[in-house]
Amino acid sequence: MKSSRVLVLSIAGLFCLAIWTTGCVPVIDYIELGKKYEKVYEINQGLNASVIRAKREVETWQSEKRRLEAEFNYYKQIAEASQETVKKLSELDRSIMQGARDAGLVVAAPAEAGEGEITVSGGKLRILGEVLFGAGSHQLSKRGRETIAKVARILNSPEFKSYYIRVDGHTDNQPIRRTIKEYGTNWILGAKRAHSVMLVLVEKGIPNSRVFLASFGEFTPPNTVSGMNPSSDAARRKSRRVEISLVAAK
Repeated sequence: MKSSRVLVLSIAGLFCLAIWTTGCVPVIDYIELGKKYEKVYEINQGLNASVIRAKREVETWQSEKRRLEAEFNYYKQIAEASQETVKKLSELDRSIMQGARDAGLVVAAPAEAGEGEITVSGGKLRILGEVLFGAGSHQLSKRGRETIAKVARILNSPEFKSYYIRVDGHTDNQPIRRTIKEYGTNWILGAKRAHSVMLVLVEKGIPNSRVFLASFGEFTPPNTVSGMNPSSDAARRKSRRVEISLVAAK
């Protein structure tokens, strides 16, 4: 009887051992699967973060692309406008030159700007002060009045009637001494010289509404004196001038 009980207990022990052993396999699998899932989850999270970063970078690049395209178009328009402006100014210079010849003025060509008493360049007619005025004076000489009368004939022609006319007075850098009570500064001298020219233009038929003036005194010498001693006789001679510009109406 005793041996039978031992046999039953042994069999029961073996059965329990089998159940315990076979029951542990799924638990181990679940642990491994859990670890694999966590690893895959981490990888997936990393991929999602990479996708988000990539989308942001794409949006940034697209924004930068749009900015660069807008900037390119802006400068393209400026370049095209500049080319068109240069073309128009060249045509304007040729028209002024032809008008000057028709009016009997001796004018240097744009390529010779800076040479001669009267020059044309960039839509401007530049006249040296010695052609128009006496030394240190704003009163037009006889030759000066005749010259401006001829300029008025040019500006009254139909091809120029759509333009405004700006008259700029410029002086050299010599301080005013002898006539300081009358002028005070080169600014005032330049303004009065521009005003004298403007009055003759109006007298010869240029409408008041088309003409205006400015004075730069000694502060804007012409490009033609670049590299020269500004106090030399040659530089001062070129600095004393009146510029008559055609300004397109907007």
